[in-house]
Amino acid sequence: MATLSAQRIDIEIACQKRHLSFLSTERNRRATAVKCPPEILTEIFCCVMRRIIANIGITSPKDQLVVSHVYHHWRAVVIRSQEYWSYQPIGRRGFLWSPEMVRRAGGQPLHLWMDIGRWRVNLQHRSRALCRAVSLHIPFPDKSHSKNVNDLIQAFPQSFPTLESITLTTRGIQTLDISDFTVFPRLRHLVVDGFSWSWNPLFLTSTLTHLTLRGPVDQIWGEHSWMNLAHLTNLANLDVTDTNTPQYKGNTSDFDFSTHTPTIQMRHLRCLRIAADPLSTTLFLQQLELTPLTSVSIDCTYLRRSNEDAANDKDFLQLSCLLKWLRRYFQALNKVGTGLHSLQIQEDPTGRENNAIILRLWSSKVPPLAPPRQNTVQRDMKPHFEIRLANTTEDTEDENENDGEDGYGKHLRNYLWRIVRWFRLTKLRNLHIDDSEMLDDPEKLFLAVPGVEVLSLMGSELDILLNALSSQGPTPGQCLLPALHMLVIHDSSYVPEWEVSDLMDHRLACRRPLQNVHIIRCPTVKSTFIEQLRNTVPNVEWERVEEVDEQELKDYLRHQYGDLFDMSSRSSIELEEEEEF
Repeated sequence: MATLSAQRIDIEIACQKRHLSFLSTERNRRATAVKCPPEILTEIFCCVMRRIIANIGITSPKDQLVVSHVYHHWRAVVIRSQEYWSYQPIGRRGFLWSPEMVRRAGGQPLHLWMDIGRWRVNLQHRSRALCRAVSLHIPFPDKSHSKNVNDLIQAFPQSFPTLESITLTTRGIQTLDISDFTVFPRLRHLVVDGFSWSWNPLFLTSTLTHLTLRGPVDQIWGEHSWMNLAHLTNLANLDVTDTNTPQYKGNTSDFDFSTHTPTIQMRHLRCLRIAADPLSTTLFLQQLELTPLTSVSIDCTYLRRSNEDAANDKDFLQLSCLLKWLRRYFQALNKVGTGLHSLQIQEDPTGRENNAIILRLWSSKVPPLAPPRQNTVQRDMKPHFEIRLANTTEDTEDENENDGEDGYGKHLRNYLWRIVRWFRLTKLRNLHIDDSEMLDDPEKLFLAVPGVEVLSLMGSELDILLNALSSQGPTPGQCLLPALHMLVIHDSSYVPEWEVSDLMDHRLACRRPLQNVHIIRCPTVKSTFIEQLRNTVPNVEWERVEEVDEQELKDYLRHQYGDLFDMSSRSSIELEEEEEF
């Protein structure tokens, strides 16, 4: 039963992190999600409904409230009534779902979610509660409602004078004619997602602390418009995504970091995320005064080289300008004592970009990747630095064997070790590799990080990395990663036992034996192999793979929630493709 309790906790965590929609009526209850078994859907639905009942007091299906959709996303539930949409995070002040409850709210902040397609609120006859709204989220479903958008926006200052947060989202690219946000004196958070917005950064109020812009690059950046962000001195979180991602047309001689003086001083900036072409990104970054940021994320996955440009290194030149700034930034971190401590190399798990490589780095304040019980906590924590790079170009007949030493080449993985060496991560102590197939010449990667003490491996072809670790070091009689004292192998479908044994013998011969070996959730590892390891390694930890019995899970759900759903009838829960709201 302890396993099932842990399973229930994991389900609730997954429910908080995944956008799931549920449809409930009196006669039929359906759950909609993506790649989720009926038992898990039932569990999540029960968790959501229990929270709703606890917060707004639904006593029977005959109540006047008609709950047609429930959206659970990051501890937030949105309930649509016949009047309007209302939004309130879970665990704060309950749900404000009807005009009556709005009037009863007194002085509590009101968070509104407005659906333009079913807009029922008359702004001319607003109540006092609406005037106290501090958060407004408007999802525009399609272009058919764009004509009423401007009229609605113009009524914002009069209808919602206390707004501190505005979120505008749309499914497709639409034109948004918003000229001035300085009319909201208390505005702190602004999100504009999916709009083609002809804007001027000077019309953003200086009180902004969080700014998120996602849309066509021509409208977001403009011509040197990033310099106009200098007046946003209170900005703590900046998130910019260029959906068009064109190539920068300027001259690479603009990137002279030795003589350039930063013009943007955002002393409160802590989180920075930019998804744009490398040169435009670097032009913006070099304007910033270097400060120890809490989180930096740079996305360059669109970086591709066409067949016509196969003979030159144009794309790699763009990337090298960005890497030059990153090296300067990492050197500044080392000087202030907050150097990067952990590195994770991983392919894009979302599948958003084909074969994209992700480099994540954590500062020394974050616990290391091992012991493995801290792995889950560590990997869930937001990294200090993250960069996404395109691994491969489009398929060509040849492998571009004539690429020079500094060329981009067909595969970026050929240059990962150069990138890591270029960063000069002198304080790196933890290295985590999720897939060995991403790396060519892993020996050179290990040579670039000689101070690594903990190595964590995951993947199906670990023999490549283990064999590389058994290679000759920089000098005869030495081994790679001389400071290594802990090896962690986890979530691997196959672990080559002979390669692990050869590695242990090699480390003993080099007088650099491993002190700790952790093997976590690897189904092919047998107890006899673990006993052999314990004869040569002082500390060996082995976590078996435990499978949850399906019938036991069903009995547990029925015991917890009764006969809310008939678990034996699959027709009561229909799996459909998730529709994005």
